[in-house]
Amino acid sequence: MIYFWWGFIKDMNLICGEEGESPNSILVLIFSVITCGIYYFYWMYKHSERIKNIASRYNVRIKQSSESILLWAIVGTIFAFGFGILLGQYFMITNFNKLTNAIKGE
Repeated sequence: MIYFWWGFIKDMNLICGEEGESPNSILVLIFSVITCGIYYFYWMYKHSERIKNIASRYNVRIKQSSESILLWAIVGTIFAFGFGILLGQYFMITNFNKLTNAIKGE
């Protein structure tokens, strides 16, 4: 998991570098543990926002807003035994994959 998010953050910083830098995956994990998971929701929201902001530059249509991804993650985690955070991650990763495919020209 840490390796996946390390690669994800590395790629995101490469593609969305103008939007600011993301802390590495170890810091995200530490801050999330310290804040009982709240930092992870904040991190997920900020990165979904970065993806949405950069998508227009590459003519990529992103359906889910940052707010809807955050809402799925929080509500689904509370009421669906953690399934919501997986759904939020799925939307975020899928949107990022759309962006990288557009950059590669696929």
